[in-house]
Amino acid sequence: MADKKTILEEARRARKVEEDLPERSYKVLTFQLGKGLFGVEVRYVERVVRIKELKLAEVPGVPEYIVGVTTVGGEIVPVVDLGMVLGLREEGSEEGPCLLMVRHGGQVLGFRVDSVEEILDLPERAVDPPAALLGKVPEEFLKGEVQVGEGYLALLDMEGLMRSEALRTSEG
Repeated sequence: MADKKTILEEARRARKVEEDLPERSYKVLTFQLGKGLFGVEVRYVERVVRIKELKLAEVPGVPEYIVGVTTVGGEIVPVVDLGMVLGLREEGSEEGPCLLMVRHGGQVLGFRVDSVEEILDLPERAVDPPAALLGKVPEEFLKGEVQVGEGYLALLDMEGLMRSEALRTSEG
């Protein structure tokens, strides 16, 4: 059985090793959706395109949150009203002049958002459980929330979002 001094020394060494490790962080693209500020990890974002620069074709018989499809860089991309998927808009709207193209695995989707803001480096320790939006946005779509100024940024869990039943039905 180890004595108290040995245990304390091992704990100090472990803390020192932990302090020497680089702090993990998220590089996040932030965007507005309605009145909320959201973020998605940059590693999922392929590009941001202004919707007015694209030809959008409606597709009959798809769920109403699928606004249509477009072609970007030779690839057919389903365009999704992210506000509807997150439960923040009840029906499709003409809002959302920006298309946030994301890729997860082989699936590419264009999420219609209101504006793209900036890229932030968020330390992992700054990300709190997603309390503010629970009840409004399905929990599996949220990684957490971060205080930004006087408000909060909701960090989306792109893997949870892309795995959702709603978005899997839109695979091309």
